[in-house]
Amino acid sequence: MRWANGWKIQYIFVRFMIPYFLFMLFTLLAGALFYRQTYDVVKKEVTHSNLQMLDQVKETVDSRFNEINRISLQLQSDPAVQSFQQVKEPFRDTTAYKVYRTQKSLYSYNAANGFILNYYLIFKNSDLALSPDSTYELPSFYRYMFSEPSKDYTTWRNDLLGNFRNREIMSSGSTVYQGKTTDLLTYVQSLGYPGHIQGALMILVDNQRLQSLLRGIDISDGGWVSIMDEKGRLVTSLSSGGLVTRQSLPPGAKSGVIEASAATGGMMMTYTTSSYNGWSYVVAQPPHVVLSKVLAIKHTTVTILLAFLIFGLILAYLFATRSGDG
Repeated sequence: MRWANGWKIQYIFVRFMIPYFLFMLFTLLAGALFYRQTYDVVKKEVTHSNLQMLDQVKETVDSRFNEINRISLQLQSDPAVQSFQQVKEPFRDTTAYKVYRTQKSLYSYNAANGFILNYYLIFKNSDLALSPDSTYELPSFYRYMFSEPSKDYTTWRNDLLGNFRNREIMSSGSTVYQGKTTDLLTYVQSLGYPGHIQGALMILVDNQRLQSLLRGIDISDGGWVSIMDEKGRLVTSLSSGGLVTRQSLPPGAKSGVIEASAATGGMMMTYTTSSYNGWSYVVAQPPHVVLSKVLAIKHTTVTILLAFLIFGLILAYLFATRSGDG
C-alpha cells in the first residue's frame, strides 16, 4: 500500500511538473530572445554614446589645432621673423636691436587659445630662442626653460633642426618646463624648407587640457582612450592599458566598432578619425563595462527563473504529497 501511495505521489508530481517545465522552457526561450535584443540595443546605445563623445573631442581638438596652424602660418610669414632667420651674430652692435625688435613684435596667443602654454621661435643661425616675453641663447633655453628628460642638448638640437617638420607633434608626455615637470605636447613647424632649415617654431600645448576632454569616457577595469596622429604616433592617452596601432583600425574607415578579440586584448574598441588632420580617436573598454546593463538584466532574469523553478518544484511536491495522502 505504501509502495502504491509513493508511486501515486511520483505520478502526480511528474504530471504536474511537465506543463510547468514546458512553461519554464517557453519563458526561458522568451528570456533568451529578450536578452539578445536587449544586448543589441544596449551595445548600439553605448557605442553610439562613445562615438558621440569622441566626435565632440575630435571637433574641439580640430578647432584648437586649426587655430594653432593659423598662428603658425602667421608667424612663418611675419617679415621680422623671416628677416631674423639670416642673423648669425645676434649680439653685435648692428644686430642687437634687431633681436629686441623681433622679440617685441611677437604676440602672446595663449589667452586666445587655452591649449597653448607658450611658444618659442628657435633660430638655427643665431642659436637663439625667442618668445613674446623672453630671449634665450639656445643652450641656456634648454637648460633652464625647456628640456626633454630622455635627450641631452645636442641630441635635442640635432633632432629639432636636422629634420624638417610640417605641423608635427615632435614629442608628448613629461617635459621639464620652467623648472617643473609638465605634461606637454610639443608642436613643431620648421622654418625654411626641406634641405634648408632655418629654425623651428615650437608651440607648447597643455596636454592636461587635451586629456580633460577625454575624462568623460568610462575606461574603468583596464580600459583606455588614446589619440594618434595621421602616422600612427601617440599624441596622448588616458590609463595605462594597452594601446592600439594604426594598423589595427580598418583601412579607409572613418569610424566604427571593433569587437573584442585576442587582437584587441579582449577589449571592445570604438574609434573615429578626423578628416581635418587624419588623427584617430580610440576608446577601448572591457565587454563587461560596455554591456553592464545587459549583464545586470541577465543576472536578474536568471535569478527570477531559478526562483520560479525552485518554487514550482516545492509547490509540485507539496501538491503531489497531499494528493497522494488523499
